[in-house]
Amino acid sequence: MTKNEQREINRKLLKAAEEGNVRDVKSLLAAGAQVDAKDRENQDMQPLHYAARQGHLRVVKVLLESGAKVDDPDGDGSQPLYYAVVNDHLGILKLLLANGADPMAEDKGGGTPFNIAVVWGKPELISFMEAWMEPKAAEKRQRAENDAAIRAILARQRRLGSLRPKSPGL
Repeated sequence: MTKNEQREINRKLLKAAEEGNVRDVKSLLAAGAQVDAKDRENQDMQPLHYAARQGHLRVVKVLLESGAKVDDPDGDGSQPLYYAVVNDHLGILKLLLANGADPMAEDKGGGTPFNIAVVWGKPELISFMEAWMEPKAAEKRQRAENDAAIRAILARQRRLGSLRPKSPGL
């Protein structure tokens, strides 16, 4: 495929993702369109950004299944989750979180999808993200506690090991 052909097929994929055309998205990907194609004329948005922004859940699923990176930023540093939050697409938010999106990922201005939901008054999205983040925070706390316990055990073993009588040379 020539560079011009690649650009054209990628342009068609970007348009199909924005329009929610699942059939075209699948056929363009099968024909060699790049799942992470960037729209140089619009902040380097990718098909996943467009689909998340427009609320096209089925297209988001197809793109993720085809290898789209859930955390790729556009030219402003905004990830697809940002677009789902701004446009109140709870189903897409859930799917992106399930695939590893981070609601606390900062864009170039320091904003996060979670902060935007708070500032823009999106209680349903806030509730879901809080519920999703709580187990993650609890997991991190537990790992930190486990790490501290392991360090304490190792330190104790080192202290005890240094107090043991040395065995006669063998």
